[in-house]
Amino acid sequence: MPAAYDKPALLPLYVTRFRCVGDRCEDTCCNGWTITVDRPTYDGWRKLPGDDFRSELLGALQVADGKSPAPPGAHAWFKPKPGTRECPMLSGGLCRVQQRGGEESLSDTCFSYPRTTRTLGTSLTQALSLSCPEAARLALLAPDAFEFVGGNVHGRASTETRTVLPKGLQPDAANDVRLFCLQLVRSEGAPLWVRLAVLGLFCERLTALLEAGKAPEVPAFLAAFEQALASPGFLDALEQVPARHAEQAQVFASLLHSGLQRPPSPHQGRVQEAVARGLGASEGESHVDAARLIAAYKRGVEQLPAVLDAQAPKLLEHYVLNELLREGFPFETATPSAHFLDLVVRFGMVRLMLAARCSGETPPDAAALVETVQVFCRRFQHDVEFARQARASFHARGWDSMAKVFGYLRA
Repeated sequence: MPAAYDKPALLPLYVTRFRCVGDRCEDTCCNGWTITVDRPTYDGWRKLPGDDFRSELLGALQVADGKSPAPPGAHAWFKPKPGTRECPMLSGGLCRVQQRGGEESLSDTCFSYPRTTRTLGTSLTQALSLSCPEAARLALLAPDAFEFVGGNVHGRASTETRTVLPKGLQPDAANDVRLFCLQLVRSEGAPLWVRLAVLGLFCERLTALLEAGKAPEVPAFLAAFEQALASPGFLDALEQVPARHAEQAQVFASLLHSGLQRPPSPHQGRVQEAVARGLGASEGESHVDAARLIAAYKRGVEQLPAVLDAQAPKLLEHYVLNELLREGFPFETATPSAHFLDLVVRFGMVRLMLAARCSGETPPDAAALVETVQVFCRRFQHDVEFARQARASFHARGWDSMAKVFGYLRA
């Protein structure tokens, strides 16, 4: 089996509180996904005692043979139970592999989820994917979820994500950039959309600096940007940005619809139906005409701030912070500006879904708000192809200019 380690890391508090809820999970990660198995784990399973469990375990796997399509990087993967999308090792909501051999017997995929452990230079950080319902509750509802502490992570080198830096950028400077981005989003005194707009300006200027081959100047750039941010009038132009509610509704609803083609679980289906109704769809409708969509979205997005204040004041801010930390923002896409655009796409879609839940007469409670974000993450966060297509669509339609993006951010 792959070797595990315990290493010191910088962690948001909510990560230290996470424990899998097992058979009490309403949207188990053991259903609906192709669950891959790495070569070391597969070889370890082959060495198990030759009993019925070993035969059943190995018989439930499809092994890559180089001829038929295989998931990227997988040596093998589980064949779902006939007539369902469940992992064949799931029984009564619990994993029989883990019950038999403990956490160390799991494949890299199952051992790590929902954790993303990221290394940058000598630093180690960990965040959780909010596609996990319990992770979403802990991250989005606790006021202190994003207080950072030192702690140990139990991990495997094979599951770490190593951040690849632009040429000439040193790890210490890159870590300072990452912390600066987190601080911009956490800063108080301005609406979240303004903080995101400032983050966009920062990424635009950082991209220009890096593309000019001036990576060694990043520390001085950070100091100059921080000084400019503190100067009077820096944010004045942002206050003049109009809220493009009609465009927000149509742009993000079209992206949402394009990514909901896979069959949902019952839990996901219930949330998706609630979102569709909130955006003006009648029962059985898959499309909503533009006038109904825009009216429903405007109603919901205007009510969203009051609902969040009452039920989950930090929900959207914590969602953004988690994305920054989990993805090693802004260094996981071609440029910081491209990474920021990916963030705007996801933020706009999440806000659209939350607004849909708020557009009716009865405001949603905290649980409904959290499950909406969780289902979005479950359906879209792990889909690399969707992210690529959304980025290409924004560029092709001219939606990716900074002036447009600011209008999409303003509520």
